[in-house]
Amino acid sequence: MFNEPDIVKILKKEEKLGKLKINTNYDQTEQSYKNMIENSPFGILTVDTKGFVRSCNNTFVKMAGYTLDELVGKNIANFPTLRKRDLPKYINLFKEIIKGDIPKPFEFIWEKKDGTIITSWIKQLQNDETIHCAADQILSFTYIKDIVRSVDAAIKNNLRGCYNISPLESFSRFELAKIVKKQLGIKKGKIVPSSINDFDFLDMRPKNTSLNSTKFIKATNFEFNTIQTCMDILKKSYI
Repeated sequence: MFNEPDIVKILKKEEKLGKLKINTNYDQTEQSYKNMIENSPFGILTVDTKGFVRSCNNTFVKMAGYTLDELVGKNIANFPTLRKRDLPKYINLFKEIIKGDIPKPFEFIWEKKDGTIITSWIKQLQNDETIHCAADQILSFTYIKDIVRSVDAAIKNNLRGCYNISPLESFSRFELAKIVKKQLGIKKGKIVPSSINDFDFLDMRPKNTSLNSTKFIKATNFEFNTIQTCMDILKKSYI
């Protein structure tokens, strides 16, 4: 038997252990969430209610080409990857989020710091600048929507194993830049072929990163958007 003071001590001890367990579970969940965000293959950033960027994961930093210090702490209105013409769309998006609504997705184009993204090429060429593009690295350029659609197709077809997800078309950056210039009718600027080794990357880049997606296409009957379709989409924004 326990007297009243002993029971009170036991209850307080149980309460303390319970709170400790809850806090421990919370900390573990929070850490798991942070790890999931940080290790995600998709670029993710968080913005507070005043419009300031509070965090960016490694993928976003690599995609943007900026340092973490150049991104975190910036107001979304002055975010370096944001085109000024798209600012009203982001403001409306932000207003909906603040109200607790789920905003509808919209098409947007953002710009990378080192000028390797197509939209940065366009800006430089229109400014009559010279751009240097690797001619010896072959890549499979994939429309971002196709990545989402292909994952959905893989799930619906219950695919197992490894599959390449990309169009069957492959280009070097130099070839793609020439296609962009011709398709958009840009008369200014100059495109100079270079080697991928001429660029100051942190790691070595392979010469051939093209992917053969025949296996995936046969398994799902998936149709990837062609480079011509992507050019048609770009024309709507730049012509």
